[in-house]
Amino acid sequence: MKKHLIKFLLITFGLFLSIDVSAASLSFDGTNTIEFEKTEGQKINFKSNDKVVTNIDFRVDISDSSNVSLSIIKDDSVAGTVNLTGVSKLTGDHIVDGTIATLNITNNNKLSTSGELTIKLTDIVFTFDDETTEEVDDISKKITLKARPTTTVKPLSNESKLLNITFSQGKLTPEFKSDVKEYKVFDIRDTIKTITINPTCDHCTFTIKCELGCNNDNNKGRPNLVIGKNIIKITTVSESGLNNDEYLFTVYRGETTDNSAYLSNIEIEDFNLNEEFDKKTLDYTLSIPYEMESLDINAIPEDSTATIEIRGNENLLVGENVITITVTSSETNDKSIYNITVTRLEEGEEEPVTEPVTEEVAPIVKKENQTLIIILIIIGALTIIGISAYFLFFRKKKNKKAPVINEEKKEEIKKENENISQSENELLEELVITEEKTKPSVDEALADLMTTKEILLKEE
Repeated sequence: MKKHLIKFLLITFGLFLSIDVSAASLSFDGTNTIEFEKTEGQKINFKSNDKVVTNIDFRVDISDSSNVSLSIIKDDSVAGTVNLTGVSKLTGDHIVDGTIATLNITNNNKLSTSGELTIKLTDIVFTFDDETTEEVDDISKKITLKARPTTTVKPLSNESKLLNITFSQGKLTPEFKSDVKEYKVFDIRDTIKTITINPTCDHCTFTIKCELGCNNDNNKGRPNLVIGKNIIKITTVSESGLNNDEYLFTVYRGETTDNSAYLSNIEIEDFNLNEEFDKKTLDYTLSIPYEMESLDINAIPEDSTATIEIRGNENLLVGENVITITVTSSETNDKSIYNITVTRLEEGEEEPVTEPVTEEVAPIVKKENQTLIIILIIIGALTIIGISAYFLFFRKKKNKKAPVINEEKKEEIKKENENISQSENELLEELVITEEKTKPSVDEALADLMTTKEILLKEE
């Protein structure tokens, strides 16, 4: 039994010695998985197992190259050539252990699922320093190629409507809604020359263009306005380019009758208001006879699209009645309320004469009487002065030699005095008559009187 056991051990040991465990070898070193569109290198490593190897031959074999890009690079530690289509030959006096080449693999897998790639080194032959050769078995490695990542690509927007729009000045009416395409902008002072427009939308593009009045060649979002009406058009295009929209904005710089809440006039059949009409004056008065129980009123708005409501013009009572005219603007619903206080007279009562006429007549009569009195006083005073001057002049003559006055001369002087008195009386009557007809001024009367006296004195 012992002899058989010893014999078995000797045979087994001999077989072990006959196996060359020190043969040279090649192997792959690198990742087992390559992500989509990534490049990974698989190193080809050499191990001599204490053999002196001077030449290595091999081929590269790829199972399916449709989803990858390949390249192979020789390491600087060895001489020779490497390639993907033929035999690679590496040489050296003593090829040392380590990396002799690198196989670069780029994952181009565009499939929806991951794929698999098998790389092989075949026809491997080592040449040793004693010029003996050894052919070894093929080596292979499987690599997983990851598929293109599943990503959610947001589709391009087909929305072309504006989400909102703002103006740096003015009041937009009506309130903005994406589906409403026409607007007006009011309340921009005439001193404002430029405004800023800010439209917003969902990834759409837009253009701002002046259609009437304004100009925005230099800055599309800041048009220069003219006084009065300006029309601006905003055109939008969706992100996909499939849809578009247009919005029109009528922008008013300064005052305008559009959207006005005022009247241009109030017309009442057969009657006139006591006050002159002004659109910003809201209160008026009117008197009507007892026979009138209603009034036909025509309220004319500045803006023909404004709403007019008249209340209280029918079934008028005796006494005061208030008629209201409410004007509502068409765009912004602004309101103006005009009030007409109508006095319906009592039966048989006549409309009183307006006070202004009486107040004007009385002062005129009083003034005429005062003027006449002043003129009479002045005439009397001047008459006295004239007579005094005459007697002074006469006495001066008496100091000289007294002239001999016969009866004929006396009679002549008497007639002259009578003529003077008659002239003064005629002048006074003429002044009174003239006052009644022409009403001369005090200065004119005095001037005439002085002229007359000068003439009389010269005649003397």
